[in-house]
Amino acid sequence: KKKDLSRLSDETLIYSMWISTQTTYAGRLGKEAILSKPSLWLHRCCEDNEEKEEYSRCTSNQAEALRILVEEWNLQNVQLSALPSYDDSNWKVVTNEAIYVLKIASAGAECRGKCDAQTTILALDCEGKIMEKLGPELAPRVIKTKNGQITARLGDSRFARLSSWIQGETFSKFRNSPDRQSLLTNVGVLLAQVLSKLEDFDDFGISSARPLSWDLRNATSVSSYLSLVKDIHQQQLARKCLARVQPALEKLKDLPSQVIHGDLNDENLLVLPDGTLGLIDFGDFCRAPRIVEIAICLAYILFFSPENDQVFTELRTILLAFNNKSSKPLNETELEVLLPLIAARNCQTVLTAQYRLSLTPHDSYVAISAEPAWRLMAKIDTIISTFSSQKSNGQSSISSYLLPTSPQQNTRRDFSYIDTNKPNGPSSSSQRSIAVEEKGEKNDAMPPGKNHSNKDPLLLKLGASAAVATAGLLVTIFLSRRRGGSRAS
Repeated sequence: KKKDLSRLSDETLIYSMWISTQTTYAGRLGKEAILSKPSLWLHRCCEDNEEKEEYSRCTSNQAEALRILVEEWNLQNVQLSALPSYDDSNWKVVTNEAIYVLKIASAGAECRGKCDAQTTILALDCEGKIMEKLGPELAPRVIKTKNGQITARLGDSRFARLSSWIQGETFSKFRNSPDRQSLLTNVGVLLAQVLSKLEDFDDFGISSARPLSWDLRNATSVSSYLSLVKDIHQQQLARKCLARVQPALEKLKDLPSQVIHGDLNDENLLVLPDGTLGLIDFGDFCRAPRIVEIAICLAYILFFSPENDQVFTELRTILLAFNNKSSKPLNETELEVLLPLIAARNCQTVLTAQYRLSLTPHDSYVAISAEPAWRLMAKIDTIISTFSSQKSNGQSSISSYLLPTSPQQNTRRDFSYIDTNKPNGPSSSSQRSIAVEEKGEKNDAMPPGKNHSNKDPLLLKLGASAAVATAGLLVTIFLSRRRGGSRAS
């Protein structure tokens, strides 16, 4: 109570606030930050504690959804089923003629930077225009209202938009598919298509009007949630990833920006019946360098690569497909920042999940990607550490490993000579067919002294690291059993 503040020291007061709730400004800062400069935070914490911050989504019921469909789109006799969503309220709408998705959104949603009503409707309209720009082969088709609007206004602060349903399955369901390698190639192709189509798209300044917490360029802002991670090893890993991404974020400032999707995760990528890919959920669009889009996508697509060396192989498969499809191959700066950006996105995922769970402990959807994100962070950390040790020994940079250049290929980087002996790896014939089809090269474009039966030195080193760790674990188990046996006897 404020009347009692005079009897308390700054340290005692603020520490009490931190103990009492994890949703106030004090809780978000973390105990260590507060106690280091208590007087600095005193006034703000008192103000913030007056009204407890709560995280809530836009909600709606079937009756409201049915009314909106009739009033705005003249749709009747429909069947509705709720769809999962981070902030909005989404419904699957089935009619006799077609299937649609109804999105109901509110101003102030965190996914749109907590912007006001006017910016919210402009952002929703812009999402619809991005879908139109990409076309029905890549994105849903916007169904305009009976008044010809992309977005229907439902009062002062609520809005609705209707789009076509894309018939497909989320990419996450194909993590163990025997066609995974061809799907990874299609991911690279899709990235090239999306970035090419949106290169000249004008968002009329909406991106700058709504700073997004999920914007990868704001990755370090989640450091305030580190204290919520109880596992000390995970916390150290997250700290390392956030420190490592700082130089990469500085380099991004020198790269050209464009509108990007902003959240190409494995739940927003759909595998269509013909094996090609489509995408949904454009709420996180922003202006950023194109390598940000690629890093975000890879941060999810590589979730379930089983080993460090396979993560690297699958990464290069996607980059090859991108460079073969894109008219502007990735440059050295983009390749240098890619791995730190991937790890930073995973860090955003796990720390934001911790924060959301502290607000809504029973909402498991907010942490749907946390566990695989922790695993991939550890794998990327191993790969980056391997590169760092090699670079200190005067060996090649990371960009030359991601997309090595053969002497015969003067115009475009290629890695068609990567190791293909792994059971789940791509076949040499399929990889070469991509290069031949896209670039018209001959099959003898392999660098001198290289052949498909030779192991990549980096992959061998990564595999050796995993083998050493496994051997150590086995020795530990053996010794513990020996000691246990002696005690039993």
